[in-house]
Amino acid sequence: MTPKSNHAARFLAMALSAVALSGLAHAQDPHIVRKLHLYTQTTAAASVDFPGAPYEFGAQSTASGVTLHLPGGSTQAIPYDASEDAYQILTPFATKAAMDAAYPNGTYTMTGTGLPTLTMNLTTDLYPASVPQITNGTWNSGGVLVIDPTQSVTLNISNFSSYASAGVAGHESFDLQTNTNSFSKEIATQAIFGLTASATPFTSVTIPANTLTTAKVYRAQIQFDTLSTLDTTTVPSGVIGLFGAHMEFWVAALAPGTAAMPLPVLTSQPTDRAAPLGGSATFTANVVLGGSQTVDMRWYFNGVELPFNSSKYQLGQNNTAFSLTINNIAATDVGSYYFKLVDTGGIVTSNTASLTLVALSVPAITSQPQGHALATGSSVVFSVTATGGGLSLQWKKNGVVIPGATAPRYLISNAQPADAGSYTVTATNGSGTATSTGATLTVAGSGDPGRLVNASVRIVSGTGADVLIVGFVTGGSGTSGSKQLLIRGIGPTLTGFGVPGAMVDPFLEIIPSGGTVAIASNDNWGGDALVVAKANAIGAFAFPSTTSKDSALLTTLAAGVYSAKISGVGSTTGTVLAEMYDANPSVYNPTTPRIINLSARATMANDNPLIAGFVIGGSTAKTLMIRAIGPTLTGFGVPGAMADPSLEIIPGGGTVAIVSNDNWGGAAILTSTGNSVGAFALTDSASKDAVILVTLDPGVYSAKVLGVNNASGITLIEVYEIP
Repeated sequence: MTPKSNHAARFLAMALSAVALSGLAHAQDPHIVRKLHLYTQTTAAASVDFPGAPYEFGAQSTASGVTLHLPGGSTQAIPYDASEDAYQILTPFATKAAMDAAYPNGTYTMTGTGLPTLTMNLTTDLYPASVPQITNGTWNSGGVLVIDPTQSVTLNISNFSSYASAGVAGHESFDLQTNTNSFSKEIATQAIFGLTASATPFTSVTIPANTLTTAKVYRAQIQFDTLSTLDTTTVPSGVIGLFGAHMEFWVAALAPGTAAMPLPVLTSQPTDRAAPLGGSATFTANVVLGGSQTVDMRWYFNGVELPFNSSKYQLGQNNTAFSLTINNIAATDVGSYYFKLVDTGGIVTSNTASLTLVALSVPAITSQPQGHALATGSSVVFSVTATGGGLSLQWKKNGVVIPGATAPRYLISNAQPADAGSYTVTATNGSGTATSTGATLTVAGSGDPGRLVNASVRIVSGTGADVLIVGFVTGGSGTSGSKQLLIRGIGPTLTGFGVPGAMVDPFLEIIPSGGTVAIASNDNWGGDALVVAKANAIGAFAFPSTTSKDSALLTTLAAGVYSAKISGVGSTTGTVLAEMYDANPSVYNPTTPRIINLSARATMANDNPLIAGFVIGGSTAKTLMIRAIGPTLTGFGVPGAMADPSLEIIPGGGTVAIVSNDNWGGAAILTSTGNSVGAFALTDSASKDAVILVTLDPGVYSAKVLGVNNASGITLIEVYEIP
């Protein structure tokens, strides 16, 4: 994907690039009223009208509170457009007649507090006589201009015949968007806004060799402008009225002799969506790419190109699925949307799909926040799930609004007795309000605070890259000394619990971070008396036979990062249970090392789910972050990563999840909490990785990973203690 250049800012972004690139504030941008005729070129023959909405009226001011006065006496406020960070009117039209009916030719003025009356003359049509187009070169059947990026290439441009005669000034620009910036050329008949003055238009541009990258596609634009008003004295930023002709096309950078690439193919079209005011809606199109895997993706609303990723619009790609999400939906978002994708094989455009409004349901709290007893200095997260659409959330403590607490989760770090109280959340939309039950928090000093005392992973362990490796971290901030652990690799004994395909003979190795040599290992546990005594003391289930080929180690480790590797003797495979116990769970003080992180990576399917069990010991609640990572593994070079994992937390003895997550959604609280515990970052808010941040009371729990739609693949499960 490449950055966008929206119709709304064409003259500002291209004609006045010397101003825009200087980094000056909007106060330095000109006031503009203009009419554009929009074109596109996909063949050597000629440019044609832009599909759907080839005419566009625009007005841009520099600040809030500016009013546009139309010929005939009507007025229109110039609103702030957050997607473009500009005060502007931008209206597309299917015909020139429709545009002229809504915005007739004549004299336009702008007024505003502290602003002199600004006059723009659009009395007579002064559209450039020439249509912008490339007049040479080779166009492929997909509508893309093909050039050799290793050679200097000259593109010939149609002659802007009325450049210096039709209005008070003329302007011409060429812009080709590269990987990091733009290759551009622009001139004007006068040396305005830092532009080069030229009495004649340019009729060619030369793109130097190696400006573009082989097998990539680029967007290019040409614009001819006739200025009917040019006033640089009334206000320093300038006042402009203009008629313009704007053309866009795409360039494929391909070396000579490259075989013709097929067109991309739409395998599914975006479909109509209905959403409430304040809600969100997502359109999706699936495309099989024909050429390079680098693409230029764009979505359009009523014929106008939408911004590339803003708070309002989010563009996404997941394999062959390309999506547009519209957030905080307003009445002005109702209309038609379509999708355009370009790769080196050519251009494909989707059908249009409509967005309509639906009435909001009355808010309802479907999952209540839970209260907890907490040790002083610990963290707690309150969570709520509400339905109704277009919701605004507000957390309160003892009925008093908590400033800034407006997300579905509310996290308190380093809790103190003053944080104790009753926490509620109110969900509001245009149809009503719902308030949760109160979640009571108590905070007190404790000599036995909540902590991880046991963690386990059950999955099939294979060979090579599919061998089960469980990572774990001991220690914790402010701790010192070593930690004694009971670590077990259980295979044969699982058969007695009805587990099919159990590993016959597991071999357990403990390897320190960065190392390759085990510092401790065990093949067959052999009835070790110390292992038996410790297992009995901490409540681990007993091995039924002293001659079973299960493996076990009682070891003392310095604080640090380790891996427990469980492989099958003789390269055998099978289901294995890796267990890790705090060997002294009842011995605790603030400096006692503890288990603070567990992770495991394995190939899984729904008939072989990845399950991480853990036990929270102590007498108070503990906050954990649990992640099931699939798609993000691809960025680390992991082949066959799970495309869409889901994650459930199930209490011991239960079958129903008390909390679950499918897609993590990019929530800021998850990002910041992950950063605080050293978890690698999830950089794509639209990725289908799953994350849960939860406070749990002491007890036994399982974190179960499943593949959505029965997907299989390599998945990483992680359990982090949140201090």
